[in-house]
Amino acid sequence: MGLREKKKQNTRDTILEVSRELFVNQGFRGTSVEAIAEKAGVSVGTIYNYFSSKASVMIELNSMETERVINGFSEIDIESGSLEDVLWEMLSGVLAVLQEYPKELIRELFVATIENSGDELASGLVKQDERFISYITRVIMRLKEAGRIAGEVDPETVAFAIYSLAFGGMLWHAVDEKSENGDMRKLIAAMVGQFCRGLLE
Repeated sequence: MGLREKKKQNTRDTILEVSRELFVNQGFRGTSVEAIAEKAGVSVGTIYNYFSSKASVMIELNSMETERVINGFSEIDIESGSLEDVLWEMLSGVLAVLQEYPKELIRELFVATIENSGDELASGLVKQDERFISYITRVIMRLKEAGRIAGEVDPETVAFAIYSLAFGGMLWHAVDEKSENGDMRKLIAAMVGQFCRGLLE
């Protein structure tokens, strides 16, 4: 990578790092492109040289987190681990990342996804969810091919069901101010356990 390319990459990384900090502390709506530019030490025009909108910055951050989680899946023992253990380890990776963000921001993104279906931010966030569901589907397919779950099980349906369980638990946690991270993990672990035992019986 040449000096010019390295400088551009550093600028992009700085914009993302600053944006993440502002989103965490001020929320998505409470953060302006101008605030990002000021904290990053660049002009507003420079921000738009790298990202088409504030939403595209959030989508990129979400994509990076999704990539981090999926990369961690490579350490999971899919071949010999139980179905429950495999799925719980996958969800644990997602929850570990989620816990790095305040509930206010999580609620804000949930609302944006539901209320503004089809816009840039909602579409970008849903796309990352689809990546996660797709990965779970492939894992379920491998377990099915190995004869470790019933042959009539549809991997895509099971993957979506697992995602829905996790999403429901995360949503409950986000709206309940009394809920601690440990409460969320216990709830989702219990739901996944019940679901998996149902598949195996």
